[in-house]
Amino acid sequence: MEEYIAKHELGKTRSSELEKLLEVMKSAFTVFRHINLKPSYMRKIMSFDDGVKNGFIYAYYSKDTPVSVIQVVLRELSLRTTVIKTYGIANVATHPQHRGRGYASKLLSSILQEPHEDYCLAALFTGYGSPAHRIYRRLGFKDIVVYSDRVCVLDDINKLTLLGRNTKGSTNASIRILDRIYRNHILKKYCGSIARKYKFWKGVIKYNPYATWFLSTENDNHIIVDDTENGYAVLHPIRKSVLTGLIDPSKAIVTELVASNKDSLKNIVSLVARQALSNGIKTLVFRTPIEYSAVIKYCMDVGTDEVFMVKIIDYERFFNNIAWALQKNYSGKPCIIGVSVGNTGCVELYLSEKGVEILHKDNCSTDTIITEEGFLRILFGASSAYEEYSRDNVYINDTNIKNKLRLVDRIVRKKSTHYVSLIDKW
Repeated sequence: MEEYIAKHELGKTRSSELEKLLEVMKSAFTVFRHINLKPSYMRKIMSFDDGVKNGFIYAYYSKDTPVSVIQVVLRELSLRTTVIKTYGIANVATHPQHRGRGYASKLLSSILQEPHEDYCLAALFTGYGSPAHRIYRRLGFKDIVVYSDRVCVLDDINKLTLLGRNTKGSTNASIRILDRIYRNHILKKYCGSIARKYKFWKGVIKYNPYATWFLSTENDNHIIVDDTENGYAVLHPIRKSVLTGLIDPSKAIVTELVASNKDSLKNIVSLVARQALSNGIKTLVFRTPIEYSAVIKYCMDVGTDEVFMVKIIDYERFFNNIAWALQKNYSGKPCIIGVSVGNTGCVELYLSEKGVEILHKDNCSTDTIITEEGFLRILFGASSAYEEYSRDNVYINDTNIKNKLRLVDRIVRKKSTHYVSLIDKW
């Protein structure tokens, strides 16, 4: 057999075979070449990230040599008051000598067609408008939210110290506090956020393996929490620039920058700047949402937009998850909670003492039909980290879809004595 697809359980894959798979990733991603990605590094990540350890690498083989790979990371993503088990699609890579032959598309189709046990969603991030973005759409993935993250490089740290002049840092920066802040201000507000476990926290803080612009050291990292415990940041001294390959101890990268509101953000940034100056650091690098960089006014933006995409791979289990989550909001009176999906009819979701009842209608007014993509955007359309910066909680370019969502919102309100909003509270 000259060409075939194989599935490797990452935690059980032999080092010799894993190294071949990682070589394909290195051929496609600059960051992996700079760190010389090896099985030992991947196993280090697996030591604290069960989602990676229990996940898979699917590989397309040509003459017994892997030429294209896709990593599947098992995640629990936030969805309202619950979490939903999700296949995280990561590190889609094809060796340069074998590109343009559709290998990655065949791999992804194979992943989506397999039985998935408790997993009802597949999700991924990709560059908005990129060739990969168009391919994922053809394979059934839907655009949910566009994130305008920015990498901000700041050479004059002293300016940042003025943002929160009377700020004091907390000396009780335990993982328990970080986890509470993360749950309150990220997990509950950003649908699609990753539910984290204790050892995951320890690994992210120590190693920062996911910073793709700069590689940090494994020591001398600083956890910074403001005295109100409404925000935190992690400061990593930079070991090597991925862009230049040069070692530069005068730079540091700020990751995990989280704040509950504008004042909290200013306090955290001020504390980060003071800590950096005390350590002889002259340049700070922030990778932040665009609304954060608007507060850190002195930044130079060099980022691009990413789109969070989702594909339902088990509809029944997906709606059961929604039912469980929304049942918590039930007040004793039946009500419509949403109207969805498709071109031939619509689905009304009723919340009652029985849970969520799904009623199909063949003859719906076209004004009340929401596409599957529109419905998913309502469910996953996360607001920004804090409400005051972004009122448009659902990112939709199509004006017709946006108007339909607003119309359905009005219709549902008129019919319901108790309404669980699918738009306004996100």
